[in-house]
Amino acid sequence: MAQHQDDICVSTLAEHALSHLLWLQGTPLTTLSERLHKQQLRSKRLGSKRLGASLDDSIGYLLRQLCDSTSEPPPSPAADEENRLTTGPITEVDAENLDGWPLLAHCTAAFLLDERTRWPRLLHAADGLDAALPGQFAQVELTLFTLLMRAELARNAGRASRGQLLLQGEHDLCRLDITGQSGNLDIQTRFHLAAAEMAALYADTERAMDHFEQALACAEKQATLHLQALACERYGLFWQRQNRHALSRPLLHKATTRYLQWGATRKAAQLSTGFPSD
Repeated sequence: MAQHQDDICVSTLAEHALSHLLWLQGTPLTTLSERLHKQQLRSKRLGSKRLGASLDDSIGYLLRQLCDSTSEPPPSPAADEENRLTTGPITEVDAENLDGWPLLAHCTAAFLLDERTRWPRLLHAADGLDAALPGQFAQVELTLFTLLMRAELARNAGRASRGQLLLQGEHDLCRLDITGQSGNLDIQTRFHLAAAEMAALYADTERAMDHFEQALACAEKQATLHLQALACERYGLFWQRQNRHALSRPLLHKATTRYLQWGATRKAAQLSTGFPSD
């Protein structure tokens, strides 16, 4: 019983370290590894070293994927060979064996970097596993990124596949709506982003615009860099798909700036190459 209680304490500290530093506060990626390491040192006396290593390795994976490859991020202080995440292409076996935090890190990086060949396996791994994630915000984040993957895949899918993807997307959206009723602005930002994407799939432009605007407003109020970047990027791409470049261009430029401020230099460079021409 005592060990179980210790594990619960470690899980609580772990969620604080990852959820509040990365997902909620949008802490710059260049400083996140050091802050997470300090949090782990404070919780080391509680045991459960594997959980801390898994979290720290998840942060290390995001650093390696989202930062410019020419600037080496600091190594993960708690890296453990047994729990190390690979930086290469994920295999089907790897996807099935990912636990909650590494799966969230892989889904985040794969979506932001548009690594579409990885999405089906990650979605398969995520289905049913989000309940195993420690904490509400981790579950919300995984739900958002899986919905965004499904929305993008649905745009180019056949009728049968599109219908299934839309059904799964609506299910994810209902879960975000229920969670967002807590009044938390960060969760509301994610809900409005998801709702905007679903509305766009149904060609409901007015509803999509309304949700995108609300997502931007919530993200600005919280001053969360990565959510501001993501909201601007998705809204900009929404207009770009309609060839409304005068509307898309400033949003994509702002998204690039926010990604740079967050520390995701590789993502910012990738996004800047896709700006519409005058």
